[in-house]
Amino acid sequence: MIKPSGKRFIEVSYMAYSEQKYKNHNVMWAGSDGKQNELSAVDLDTGKIIKTFHLDIEERGDWESMSLGPCSSSGEEVCIYIGNVGNNKAQWCCEEYIDDQGNCEYGRDHVEVYKFVEPDLSAQTSNRNVKVSTLILDYHHEDMPSSRADCETLFLDYTGDDAGGKQGDMYLVTKFPGAQHLQRVVKVPVEIHEGLQKSEKIEFSVIPVGAPYLKGYENYWTGGDMTTDGTMIALRDYWRVHFIPRPRTLSIGQALERKPCDFTSDTNYDIRKEEAYFEAVAMMGRKRMAETHECTKKNKCTVAITVYRLKYDRIARSRSDHLFPRALGSSSIEG
Repeated sequence: MIKPSGKRFIEVSYMAYSEQKYKNHNVMWAGSDGKQNELSAVDLDTGKIIKTFHLDIEERGDWESMSLGPCSSSGEEVCIYIGNVGNNKAQWCCEEYIDDQGNCEYGRDHVEVYKFVEPDLSAQTSNRNVKVSTLILDYHHEDMPSSRADCETLFLDYTGDDAGGKQGDMYLVTKFPGAQHLQRVVKVPVEIHEGLQKSEKIEFSVIPVGAPYLKGYENYWTGGDMTTDGTMIALRDYWRVHFIPRPRTLSIGQALERKPCDFTSDTNYDIRKEEAYFEAVAMMGRKRMAETHECTKKNKCTVAITVYRLKYDRIARSRSDHLFPRALGSSSIEG
């Protein structure tokens, strides 16, 4: 079994569901946080590693999130986006450490997102090296409350909307434990990254487009994803997954400022099973969702991915788009 301290995974902190099939089995891309330069495709039916790809970058920073999404506004190809966006020291950037202009000196001043076309898992090639384009992002926009931020949530919009959003726009949700009012939804428009070539880099100040709904919540977000039809966003904390409907009349920022559905998918969190720090969620179309975890004992734990079926109640949906998922089962990752 691949253990959290093994060569493939220290833990599974991010994952994304692929539309590809491998031997008629479902495929999930998954990886560990921290300093990385590899990403693995996992057979979701057996837990076995299908292939591991090496990115042509240095091991640095803190990988915390990933997403699949359109490579461009045309939507002709699907790309993988990996967020080297973790910035734990920036969590100190609360009011007492931020000046009048929003400047903070804790943590990294820039973070990175790596982009490359999703590899074809059926291709018969021994080359597992991948050249990536790099987005070097900062939070220096004048409307940001802090010039530095932590982040563990990244997702791509597959559809766009009627409020100015486009297919291929990238969104991140910042994380401020203890100062949740500083959290923001930020955007990288598709036109910033769609023309990037392999090994190219570009710098960009992310654009704040909203603040996640907080009234009655004390949440900071550890992962998120969006359905490929653009109608629903899932944001998770350590304990549960929250569901946010997204009609085409609303932008992503506007949708995330609204109250999530009253129903949440509470994680089956049991420390006796050595499951800790649930950070990842992946939508599998509109009908299924997957989550996974870190481990309490890093030398003895097997990482499991649990899949849930999303059951839509017609009466509840007509009233408030409530969702009622139930677990299908789980698959442990093997080497």
